[in-house]
Amino acid sequence: MPNNKVAVEYRLPQLRKKFRNNDDYRQEYTAFMEGIMDKGYAERVPQEELEGNPGKKVVSSHHGVYHPQKQKIWVVFDCGAEYKGTSLNRKLMEGPDLTSSLVGVLIRFREEQIALMSDIEAMFSQVGVSQENRDFQRFLWWPNGSVEEPPVEYRMTVHIFGATSSPSCANFALKKSTDSTSNLSVKNTISRNFYVDDMLKPASTVTEGKTLAEGLIDTCKKSGFKLMKWISNTRPVLEAIPEEQRATEVKNLDLEQDDLPTEHALGMQWNVDLMYLNSEIVLKRNQRPDEEFWECENPADECSRGQKIDVFLKNERWRGGPDFLLKTQDKWPSDSYSTQLDPEDAEVKKSALVHRVSVRSEEETVPVVFGTVPVVSEERQTSGRVTVSTTSVNAEETVQKLIHYYSSWYKLKKAVAWIRKVGDTLLRRAKNKSCSVDGPHEITVEDMKAAETAIIKFVQKKAFPKDVESLSADRYTDKKSQRNSNIYRLDPVMGADGLLRVGGRLSLSTVAEEAKHPVILPKCSHVAELLLREIYE
Repeated sequence: MPNNKVAVEYRLPQLRKKFRNNDDYRQEYTAFMEGIMDKGYAERVPQEELEGNPGKKVVSSHHGVYHPQKQKIWVVFDCGAEYKGTSLNRKLMEGPDLTSSLVGVLIRFREEQIALMSDIEAMFSQVGVSQENRDFQRFLWWPNGSVEEPPVEYRMTVHIFGATSSPSCANFALKKSTDSTSNLSVKNTISRNFYVDDMLKPASTVTEGKTLAEGLIDTCKKSGFKLMKWISNTRPVLEAIPEEQRATEVKNLDLEQDDLPTEHALGMQWNVDLMYLNSEIVLKRNQRPDEEFWECENPADECSRGQKIDVFLKNERWRGGPDFLLKTQDKWPSDSYSTQLDPEDAEVKKSALVHRVSVRSEEETVPVVFGTVPVVSEERQTSGRVTVSTTSVNAEETVQKLIHYYSSWYKLKKAVAWIRKVGDTLLRRAKNKSCSVDGPHEITVEDMKAAETAIIKFVQKKAFPKDVESLSADRYTDKKSQRNSNIYRLDPVMGADGLLRVGGRLSLSTVAEEAKHPVILPKCSHVAELLLREIYE
């Protein structure tokens, strides 16, 4: 890594200026920085280690961000800031995504009548960084927050906000904590009911909720994680949790008389007192999965069809569901839902426009990456309420649009593989009208490889047309052909697969063909960008 300290020093006066203009911001920022040092999350770099090993240290700038609900400052390190064409985040490996699905965590949260919620205090800061890697997390700070003094070099001893590797490392450490317990419920909760540092877990009984909370607190504590801000919609469960670990909003409540507050759960507002009622409705619906649902009683209509905000806030059917779901089944509405559509309904489509695309060029058929497509004359037919139109397009332009449509090399190959597969099936059916030809059912490895070759052939033919033509006709030894080539220094050869490849003296070596003769691609092509992204990610 290049020594980027000078770039960070250049940005430091901006932070100093902000401190001078906003004293409250300075005090909160300073308190945060002093806090991480007091807790051992950061340390001053010893004088004898200031120089460090060349290429083995990075200094990151930092800035403060406020939590939108809590209005509490958090200092984030700018690990993505580039210096001399690179940055710490570019060099760090992101690691596997070990975070549970947000939708999955929220849905599982509503499976039982009793709900528990908690989060890990400063999760990233509980996972240490090895001594030899700490110099990659250096930063500048004024001792005691005094901006009049020269800044001093510090370094973080734990994983930091802003580093691309931190979420994966922290999640791995959390899941590793299950090794210290044999409690299957605790193991399952840590594996499936945490979204980063937030835990949302249902329980079927008060006893189960109490036991689970105690097990989670003990297991996480053994690995250095402290579960805080506990809240539950069931007061006996909440009483079993130490008061200092409860959410601030419930610490001073009289749990026998006071209403429980509204909490934030992964970006959603959770009315803790109403949680039991909502869970009961969900359970009753699940007990009758085969019952029809009446259109006039569908609470989803309130959201999908729109309402004014003052009406929506007072809408009890949206919050609690239709009233009949709380009654016994014999008191449910007897009217069956009609499948007949009202022709005047605004949601019923009156007509459809279907486009058929033909690919036109000078030849009768056009060889493109998805097969050979016959030219179809332009036409427009109308039948009933369906209008069919044919559009003539340029072959090369169509393929270019297809390639640029995708931002993933794998998805582009898969799309082309399917197009080629379908095209081949249609051609076989056209040639064998008397017999049945099955359609494509799946994509094979061979299909993906053929699609990759077809895409690269197209790109090479567009970028290096003269080279492709000369090598195909075995005329590349001609001096004139070489002078007109942009890639002649690569000693290009035409591979057995019809792709332009780098030549050279490795032809007699025993290494793989791909290593001896790499494929040639134009550096500014979209396909080259997709390939590099695939390799990097």
